[in-house]
Order: sequence, then C-alpha cells, then structure tokens
Amino acid sequence: MKDELLFCPLGGSGEIGMNMNLFAYGKPGEHKWIMVDIGVTFADDTIPGVDLIYPDPGFIVDKKEDLLGIILTHAHEDHIGAIALLWPRLKCKACAREARQAGDGEGWSGRGWRTKGSGGVMAYVNRHLGAR
Repeated sequence: MKDELLFCPLGGSGEIGMNMNLFAYGKPGEHKWIMVDIGVTFADDTIPGVDLIYPDPGFIVDKKEDLLGIILTHAHEDHIGAIALLWPRLKCKACAREARQAGDGEGWSGRGWRTKGSGGVMAYVNRHLGAR
C-alpha cells in the first residue's frame, strides 16, 4: 500500500479559537501524527457556567503512541490555551518559535516554558508538567 497524507481537523479550522488540527503520514494503519495548535475559545453569556470550550481530543488520545508532537504556531491564548488541560493526556513533544504576545512582554519563557538553542525555539513542554 502507498503512503498517504491525511488532514483531520478536530476544531477551529477557519475560525478564531478551538484550534486543533492533525496531520498524518504513512501507510493505512501505520500513520504517524502531528498536531498543529491546541487551542480554546472563550464562552459567552449564551452558555452560562462555561468559561472555555476546546475540541474533543479523544481521537488522538487513543493514538497518542503515534503522536510525534505538537506544533504551536504562535503564543496567543486561543492557540496555546488548551495545552495545560490536554498535555497531561498526550505527553508528547511540543515546539514553537519564541514569541511575545502584544503588550505582555512575557513570551514563552515568562509562562514557564523552557527555551533552547539559538533563534528562540522553545524546547518541549512546560517544566511544571514534566518532560518526557
């Protein structure tokens, strides 16, 4: 069988918030996955008692041994907001360019993420969650 490239949007494609997209490559049944972003959206008054909404990660949690890592495209909270909630279930590598949100001056390091190497590339996973 031929290798194939798959795209699996679990949430947030084409909108602001709830970003979670999966890409896979390999032969059917042997796919290796990469997640791009792991975000949230913020609820409004139409959903009382709910603050955050994020995609259901059940599909990839069931395949976490084949998840190679998470790529975070930028440091806006809609793109990184779910990592603290979902990473303990995934425990995979994550990477992103060093970034600073407009006005906060913190970037990844100020949020407790380790940075590594030149160019400000973030090493994987928040030191408070533990690294694999």
